[in-house]
Amino acid sequence: MFMTPGPVVIFSVHNGLNYGRNKALVASLGNVSALFTLLIIAAASLRIATTISPKGLVLLQLLGAGYLVFLGAKMILNAKNFNRHNSDYKLDISLGTLYRRGFFMTLTNPKAFAYLMAVIPQFLMSGHDLIPQLLIMAPTIAAAQFLCIGTYVMFAHHFREWFLSSKRIELINYIAGGILVLFGLVMAIE
Repeated sequence: MFMTPGPVVIFSVHNGLNYGRNKALVASLGNVSALFTLLIIAAASLRIATTISPKGLVLLQLLGAGYLVFLGAKMILNAKNFNRHNSDYKLDISLGTLYRRGFFMTLTNPKAFAYLMAVIPQFLMSGHDLIPQLLIMAPTIAAAQFLCIGTYVMFAHHFREWFLSSKRIELINYIAGGILVLFGLVMAIE
């Protein structure tokens, strides 16, 4: 799940290119924190998928879809702004904003929750206490996600100069924004 190109990967590469490695890693911590939160919720309440009303799941899906469309549209609308700053990183965005964007992107993604609900039971040992298993599983999954997302951030940071030449970064922002909008629309339709 972590290495598959999806909204979080596109968001992370975009942040690595536009805001630099350190700020992009803060946004990645937001993604990881949300996944950790979803992991705890999913593991502590494996019956949640059957107890939540279908309307609640649809609402969560629409919120997640809307947030992806919002982030994608923001990337598209701001695609030209980066070239005006030449090769300087955008410094006008706060770490808190990046963290929140990363957090809510993952938290409102029903596919992340569904994935965790499908995978977690396979790794829980019946007859053993849930809490000790979670104390090992949750940080392990969170660390794996951070390493994978961090790899994408480092890739974007490392190849930033190549991406920045001519109008490549503008094109990448249009493409990344368009993909996020597309993911959001597909999520809303499914």
